[in-house]
Amino acid sequence: MIECRLLFVQPSRLYREGLRNILRSIPGVVQDVSSAQAFLKSENPVRPDAVIWGAAIPAKLLFSEIAAVQARFYREHNPVKHVVLASELSASFIRQIAILDVEALLHDDITSEVLLKSIELVMLGQRLFPVIRQRDLTTAPADVVPFPTVPQRAGRVPLLNPRDVALSFRESEILRHLIDGASNKAIAFKLQITEATVKVHIRALLRKIRVTNRTQAAMWALNNRDEIFEAIRPPLQIAER
Repeated sequence: MIECRLLFVQPSRLYREGLRNILRSIPGVVQDVSSAQAFLKSENPVRPDAVIWGAAIPAKLLFSEIAAVQARFYREHNPVKHVVLASELSASFIRQIAILDVEALLHDDITSEVLLKSIELVMLGQRLFPVIRQRDLTTAPADVVPFPTVPQRAGRVPLLNPRDVALSFRESEILRHLIDGASNKAIAFKLQITEATVKVHIRALLRKIRVTNRTQAAMWALNNRDEIFEAIRPPLQIAER
């Protein structure tokens, strides 16, 4: 297990005590607090490598506290990682957590072994999210909680308005398939082009909308699908091999 400094945020003292005992098996320093604000207001708080957010935190408070920690420990290299535990994983909640730039979202009905392995994977650079259906992501439930504006990590810029992005017809086609979770090979087959061509288009697409991976591109497209796709018409001729 990688040595790291962990901060566990959870209102329940009993819950904190139980998780503290589990997390002690990870080499490093483990702190637990009732709220992120209490931690940030303490004298010279030590910057954690990762924050574990407990399942009992209300959604609105959770989003604002994640934003507060991201703002306080904004760094160019090796930013603070975030692991969120939740009792219920609704589509709207998963969607908003993903936009908040969190590394992992886990159901709290897991074993301690799974939790520890998940933290290890996060520290190694992996992102862990539940798989949900596309229609669940694209349908906005009535209980959607507005998420706060979160400071972008160094090297990133705020997500662009679709009106400011000049996407080609082919790039818009690929965006549609990214929303469906299609692989490069599947996209190439559906569009009758080579995988190398797909990779070139995806690199150009990521650069244009200023995101770092295909998951972020898909989320951006989901948030702006009407403006992106309705305004684009196929060209009269497409000659691409």
